[in-house]
Amino acid sequence: MIKEQLLFKIYHDKDIKEAYDLLQTVLETKRCVIIADGLDEWSHPSDKDCSCSDEEKVVPFRNFANNAILLTTSRPWRLSQFRIKDSNIDKYLEIQGAVDPSSLVEKVVNCLNGETGTKTSVQFMEFVREKGVEKLLPIPIILMQLVCLWYEEFNVSNSICNIYASMISMLFGKIRVDNRQTKVLKHTFPGCIQCQCNIRTHGSLFRFLSHLALKTLFTQNMQSSNVFSISCVTAVLEENSGDELLERALESGLLTEERLDVANTSNFSFLHKTFQEFLAAVYVCMNEDLFSKTIKTHYMERHPEFIMDVSQVFIFICGLNMNLGEDMSKWISTFIPQKSMKACLYDNYEYERARPNENIVRAIQGMVIEGYKEAISNNYVNTQITLNHFYFDDILLSAERMELLYKLLLMNKHRVKSIHVSECNDQLGQKNLQDVLISSKDSLTALTCWDHSGEYDLKMCKCFKYLSIWGDNLFKIELNVKNLLTCKVLKSRKSVEESLLNKLSKNGKQLQTFIAYELKNVELFSNIFPQFRQLRYVCITNTDFKQFPFIPPDLISRITMKWVIMSASALRDMLDRIATLPRNVHVVFEHCSIQPSSELRRIRQLLDVSSNISIEHFERSATDVSFEVKSNG
Repeated sequence: MIKEQLLFKIYHDKDIKEAYDLLQTVLETKRCVIIADGLDEWSHPSDKDCSCSDEEKVVPFRNFANNAILLTTSRPWRLSQFRIKDSNIDKYLEIQGAVDPSSLVEKVVNCLNGETGTKTSVQFMEFVREKGVEKLLPIPIILMQLVCLWYEEFNVSNSICNIYASMISMLFGKIRVDNRQTKVLKHTFPGCIQCQCNIRTHGSLFRFLSHLALKTLFTQNMQSSNVFSISCVTAVLEENSGDELLERALESGLLTEERLDVANTSNFSFLHKTFQEFLAAVYVCMNEDLFSKTIKTHYMERHPEFIMDVSQVFIFICGLNMNLGEDMSKWISTFIPQKSMKACLYDNYEYERARPNENIVRAIQGMVIEGYKEAISNNYVNTQITLNHFYFDDILLSAERMELLYKLLLMNKHRVKSIHVSECNDQLGQKNLQDVLISSKDSLTALTCWDHSGEYDLKMCKCFKYLSIWGDNLFKIELNVKNLLTCKVLKSRKSVEESLLNKLSKNGKQLQTFIAYELKNVELFSNIFPQFRQLRYVCITNTDFKQFPFIPPDLISRITMKWVIMSASALRDMLDRIATLPRNVHVVFEHCSIQPSSELRRIRQLLDVSSNISIEHFERSATDVSFEVKSNG
């Protein structure tokens, strides 16, 4: 990256090697700072033949021989959805925005008032609350534009599209119009833009900036999407046939120029990335074929999480062209993987689940909610936005977002693929949830039901693969377990647990993962456990097995017990069983009680001399034992 972004641009080809060697010497011997700006806009080169693992492709390669401080900036979603080891991060700082927006507002308002103005920051904050645009406050440069918009009494609605169109119109008002000829556009602007007088006056300029925004934002070289060269600007200027457009764009302040004295050229950028995203959305809405040609093509071979890069563009499109917004929502839904890896809550072991990663679901759900909200703000009341995966949580969702999400659920009730419901008994009652589950009988694959009341029948859901239930508020659940791969039963009612275990004993032939907290009927579980022929992973916590045996099935590879009481004879039988299995089995016991405890010494001695089982860890206290062993199958 240093070679490509610095040395190649500064030095002649014949001098690059010498310059690189000198730079490497400086980095290794001097204390330097390397700023890697915009991790969310970087992706590992796909055309390079390298041996990097998926984990190593998350961030650019760092040479630890360099005696340098590496400062990396990124949008938050990149770090939340791509796992970066804590050992690779010395300090983590999250910028929340303006520490005190009201203080900044007060300074700007006082400046605008001068000696004669009478407006106050309190009045502005009331305006913000009335329009429901509090989310714009943390961005200082947008906040200042919004204050100016309010101060000059532009007529704005609660639509984000309308606000950005008004801010651009206000910036265009700074352009001198003496003897300037404006060109009539071939395209009609979307409604909230068409009503902006200054944009109509400078229509050719607006079209040029929109074109430039799309071209730069969705460039294949993500490193130049926010800061771009004069050659990129010139190429768009030639297509728009307007040499004077660049001067007017700079005069408005919407486009900024940075002179590079070393290379005798310039770099350009938009006032803020959200302006670039808004203008790009406008250009796509005026040229709908570019959605497939540009945006879809841009993300065709990228990691699914990169789709969050397009979130703000999607929200703007929903407010500008709802038909295109509907098509885009269908496309976005295809980026949610149907499977994911998950570290068990009671174990560090990662297992595969037949359901998407919750972070991706919540992120895309949040994007779609905001898009739906923007559509409503622009009077698109009969929209049909697609959302297949839902995450209902009355702690994480505000009342407004909960209401919008429920409307989206009803809108998509015939194509729901996964749904997570945490409490939400008032917002999503038994009747409504049951109706959705039955309506999605041909698509539903996963249900998570935590502390949610009711009785549910999922027998008609033929492709159901994942179930997670928590709490005794669930009174009854009927389901077809023929294709069930993952079952989590956590602190559930005894009747619900027994019903599930009985169904699994008869038809749960595909079950691969079973996780339980506080098993109630350990005798029933002990009897059917060996029947799970495809089971790979079992995790049991906070359960007393009494004298009942625990005999693992043939394909088991991981057994985790935590806060479990087990008889010494059952433990010996389990260890004898895994010693005979033809595959490696990893067994972890944490804070467990083996009764009688006097037998532990003998069990440890047997493990020490066993040729088929190796001890990874063994620790005993006065009250419990923790150990980790592996079979050598």
